[in-house]
Amino acid sequence: MGFFDKFGLSRLKEGLTKTRDTFRDTIANVTKGKTEVDDEFLEELENILVAAD
Repeated sequence: MGFFDKFGLSRLKEGLTKTRDTFRDTIANVTKGKTEVDDEFLEELENILVAAD
């Protein structure tokens, strides 16, 4: 166990990694196959960004 592990930083890093991966995968799924930016796409993207905040 390292010095910083006493503060739970490894657990924080794991949590942030999971959050980042989930966010990235969600954005990838929304943009998959899209060739145009329309109102529906922008609304879905906005919802994802608001939920991630």
